Amino acid sequence: MTLEQVRALLAAATPGPWAWRGEGKASEMPKHPYLRSEVAPRYIVMDFVRQGMQGAQVRFRTKPSAHSILQPVSEIGHTWREHPDAQLIAAAPEALQLLLDALEAAEQRETALTEALEQAKWESQHHLQLSKDHEKAAATYYADWEGMCTERNYARQDQAAAEALVETLTQALERAKAAFFGISQSEDLDFIHGHVEHHLATTFSRAALASVQEQV
Repeated sequence: MTLEQVRALLAAATPGPWAWRGEGKASEMPKHPYLRSEVAPRYIVMDFVRQGMQGAQVRFRTKPSAHSILQPVSEIGHTWREHPDAQLIAAAPEALQLLLDALEAAEQRETALTEALEQAKWESQHHLQLSKDHEKAAATYYADWEGMCTERNYARQDQAAAEALVETLTQALERAKAAFFGISQSEDLDFIHGHVEHHLATTFSRAALASVQEQV
């Protein structure tokens, strides 16, 4: 049996839901039990009538427009089993099992989809956190790179200043050497030293001489 067959049985049978009814008080044994549709106009689905002194037989509604005109199966004949309500009653256990299996399969699919969705959600959050971490690391790296570039520029400036200072000292030494050898060898060494210091003092400022001393 398939779901389409179950739908066909329901479409052909008396509209439901159905409920058992009977004449008399609810607390007492009903005198005339019958199965009735609970949907207006509340057609009688089936009931039972006496057959002989100790038997009974089922009656079905054979006219769609009739409210409670029922016909016993002995009058319907051997085709009574093909009555839509009789077919639905007979197929009920199989149909219910089919529906329960379909419901269980749907619940399993829902569970699997929910788990897949939770996994996808976790992976999305994980990748988002990794992206944030990478972005933070890139920002830190860029800041470090800018700092190193700044330090490199300062180092180049210091190197240029040092090279300029070396060039200036070289020129000063050349001038001092020329002045030194221009002095008579018989002159006192203290005079030579004073002459060099005087030459350096007239060439460089005190700040420049102090910077040279620190570099040395």
